[in-house]
Amino acid sequence: MTKAKITHKTSPENAGRDVNKTKAAKPNKFAFKTEWDFSALYSGDKDPKIEAEIKVMEDRRNAFAKKYSNKKFLSSTKTILSAMKDWEKLQDEAGFAKCIWYLSKLNDADSSNQERKSKTNLLTQRITKAENEIIFFELSLSKLDSKLQKEILNDKSFAPYKYYLKKTFEAGKHLLTEPEEKIISLKQQVTYKMWVDAQKKLLNAQTVKFQKRDVHIAEAMMLRHQLGYKERHELHNKIIPTLKAVSHMAEAELNAIYTDKKIEDELRGYKTPYQATVEGYENDLDTVENLIKVINDNMKVSHRFFKARAKLLGLEKLGSADLYAPVVKTTGKKLTLEEIVSKAIESFNKIKPEFANYVKTFAENGQIDFLPRKGKQAGAYCSPGHNVPTYVLMNLTGSIDDICTLSHEMGHSIHSELAKGQPVLYEDYTISVAEVASTFFEQLVIDDLIENAKNDEERLRLLDEKMKGDIGVIFRQISFFNFELALHNKIRKDGGASKEEMAKMFLDEMKNFVGPVMAPAEDDGYTFIYIPHLRYFFYVYTYALGQIVSRALCAKYKEDHNFIEKVEEFLKSGQSMSPRDIFLKTGIDIADPKFIQAGIDAVAEDVKKYEAIVNKVKKAGK
Repeated sequence: MTKAKITHKTSPENAGRDVNKTKAAKPNKFAFKTEWDFSALYSGDKDPKIEAEIKVMEDRRNAFAKKYSNKKFLSSTKTILSAMKDWEKLQDEAGFAKCIWYLSKLNDADSSNQERKSKTNLLTQRITKAENEIIFFELSLSKLDSKLQKEILNDKSFAPYKYYLKKTFEAGKHLLTEPEEKIISLKQQVTYKMWVDAQKKLLNAQTVKFQKRDVHIAEAMMLRHQLGYKERHELHNKIIPTLKAVSHMAEAELNAIYTDKKIEDELRGYKTPYQATVEGYENDLDTVENLIKVINDNMKVSHRFFKARAKLLGLEKLGSADLYAPVVKTTGKKLTLEEIVSKAIESFNKIKPEFANYVKTFAENGQIDFLPRKGKQAGAYCSPGHNVPTYVLMNLTGSIDDICTLSHEMGHSIHSELAKGQPVLYEDYTISVAEVASTFFEQLVIDDLIENAKNDEERLRLLDEKMKGDIGVIFRQISFFNFELALHNKIRKDGGASKEEMAKMFLDEMKNFVGPVMAPAEDDGYTFIYIPHLRYFFYVYTYALGQIVSRALCAKYKEDHNFIEKVEEFLKSGQSMSPRDIFLKTGIDIADPKFIQAGIDAVAEDVKKYEAIVNKVKKAGK
């Protein structure tokens, strides 16, 4: 089934100010829409079309089940082919729960409406029940005799479905019986989603008192990185106790969902906590394990970067509040929303005018919710879906960094729109491919900003931002992976972990990421509560892989701008082939260990250049 996905910006702290209490990024004669406009889809959460669409989805699934649940279609390749055509039609016409997707967007825009949340839960339960009526289909295909599977894959009449069926056959190794699969599907709401939603709701309700106003926790987390030494430490020292005060909920939540995953992994025969994610993202274990090993073996590259940053900041040691502190003094002037969008359009236009038009159209049509407000989901993401426009959530602060964030999410959006040219079974794309598209555009935009910086200070600021991106996306995300793996293993071995143990484990991993120059406070490990990625089970490795691949693609593009056609070909591929095969068409082999090491070596060279600039700046006494 083609599903909408949420792809988060690299840093979960990428959220901004409460628009009701600050002038940050306030629109100035802004001609575009600043909030999501769903009027072309529904009139509101009580639109009768919602119930009508749910009923259609239920009826069509029931009709499909009535036709094929006797499993007579498995008797020959001819009947299997006929059933596959009906399956594809079902996915195209009634496979994507548009109304559930829509309600989830409304909930992200405003989490305070409990009535709508309850309605979303009830409708989700109905869709899950309807999905269970047809769960037999893919399950039956996955359990076909290996000889028949091979025959089907070699049959030219199955060519449109070959990759889809290949994945289905491979997944069969870990699928359970039909009744068991139905039980797992039905319990997902209470064993995972409600836990995560409860933690998110609690966190979104937190504020800290700073400079005579109540600052939302999402804004506070990001605001630390924009303040001077005294102010950022003052704010940080208010954030940590606030997070610690709600850590009891995160402790219960993570123990619950990690234990649930342990049970399901054991039932399905997965040998490691991350195997299900890696195979689900269509990567092979050797490729990902090599990625993790190479990055962990080269963590000293990250250490060198933070040592140079400390020198640039004039600090012997870095506290947690100092890691991403501004390296040059800012004027305090915030970019307007118009300036942020206009600059992104200008940079995208240099890559290809058609790409710039996507940014402009999204803003004009209300497909981007730009500004932070109380109750709104923190961070940034892109959310596509079948037969609906792609929508983007942002939380802009008025910083030049916002241009990069917008570029990242528009990279996802362009990928989503181009992939819609594929048949319904292939118009989605795996996360490990998605993060290449987003970081490709983000890197080119930040390079353009650096090249056209107004002065040396702005250029240094942007260069530092680029380096923070490379180091954070590659090394920080793998540190998250390490922490998550350690926590999964501890819960599996000991039966659970306390919030104190979680905080210590997280802080130890952050020290490993930053290196000897880091001098955190004892309770700084409680920032693990704010990392949403930890709920998506090893999702973070895709950021590191995506960054390394996108750097390689950027290098090829800069050598020859016509290479953008190869990039566009990959963006149009959707899920029609494996990630490795998609990138092989661009001349990159992600399974080659030398490729990953070369990517890390390239980052190390950039760190050397960064160190040289820092030494030059310090020598000049700036």
